[in-house]
Amino acid sequence: MRYVFPGEGSACWDGFPSRRGDIVISTRSKSGTTWMQMICAPLILRTPDLPEPLAEMSP
Repeated sequence: MRYVFPGEGSACWDGFPSRRGDIVISTRSKSGTTWMQMICAPLILRTPDLPEPLAEMSP
């Protein structure tokens, strides 16, 4: 799904070389991106124990 907002938009992903299994978490600036990553990580990994700090797993 593509969203457009002045100064931001999903067009930045056009041409991005994604790999099978990639997950893109996209939030508006200053709207809780790290919080959203912290919610998604345990769901994806199926454990509340992260193998490494979130900042290293999802820079």
